[in-house]
Amino acid sequence: MTDFSRKNGFPAATTEPPYTVLLDALTNLRQFGRIFYNAETVDVLNAAIRFIEEFADGGEPDHETTKRLLLWINMEMGEFRGLVISEGLAAAVCISGEFSLQDPLLAELLYGLQTPKLDTLTALIAAQ
Repeated sequence: MTDFSRKNGFPAATTEPPYTVLLDALTNLRQFGRIFYNAETVDVLNAAIRFIEEFADGGEPDHETTKRLLLWINMEMGEFRGLVISEGLAAAVCISGEFSLQDPLLAELLYGLQTPKLDTLTALIAAQ
């Protein structure tokens, strides 16, 4: 018999996704993709996972950086889906080359995170 009482509620969603959750989600999507997607799409997912793993080589990023990485990955995958629909898979595969620190959107997102820290350090130097 199914229990429909209130005690079977959903757990609260985390407000700040940890870095490992982002990596696990991408890895799970790749596993799903190996069965249901073609090899080119899986290659794009591999590029995203490789970038995220290399990004953490210096240590696991903080929550704010992880949130911005999550936003950026979501935007890149959205661009990939849009290109598949509008121009075809051959054009969309180029997205895998955008998974780098040289991506202008990622640089802007990460710079926006560092600006307050830079301002604080500049003020400390000026005060001395």
